[in-house]
Amino acid sequence: MPSSSSGRRPLYLALVLSLLLHAAILVAPSLLLPAMKKTPPLQVVLRPPPVETPAAQIPVPPEPLLKNTLDEERQEESVPKPPPDRPAVQPTPQELRQQRKKAEQQLRRKLHAMDFYPAEAIERNLEGDVVLILNFDAAGQLSGIMLATSSGHKILDSAAQRAVRASAANFADPVLAKREMLFTVYFRLQ
Repeated sequence: MPSSSSGRRPLYLALVLSLLLHAAILVAPSLLLPAMKKTPPLQVVLRPPPVETPAAQIPVPPEPLLKNTLDEERQEESVPKPPPDRPAVQPTPQELRQQRKKAEQQLRRKLHAMDFYPAEAIERNLEGDVVLILNFDAAGQLSGIMLATSSGHKILDSAAQRAVRASAANFADPVLAKREMLFTVYFRLQ
């Protein structure tokens, strides 16, 4: 029967070799890093903004020696002065929401005025809800339609897209400029 100390010798040897290997992995990169070329740190220089010269410091060209002031008086009398500009009042977020809701209701009214339920879908008793994502351009006109949620029937999905595109053909509202809107079209048989 072999002694228990001779069986432990390979374990001790494996432990020592493992410790040496781990130490070499941890220490070797720190010894090699100084030899590598270090990149300089990123430097950022903040510069002051450009100085604009006030209107008072801009040199004014000298007036001519002879000046016809009668023509200027006649021109001033014939051209009425425009009223002073009023600063544009920005609507509050609540007013914007109300304006967008009103625009959506107008679009929905135009959609309901159309007969867009496909005859084939009526014959097959198909019903469903189609959720569309409407994209509006800078002028508030419809620029794109994407299907967000299908009704489960391709005929209803395409009918909803055609109907919205047709009803929004002459529709533009600046409140909707550069916006996306979720728009649900309901298909119900009565």
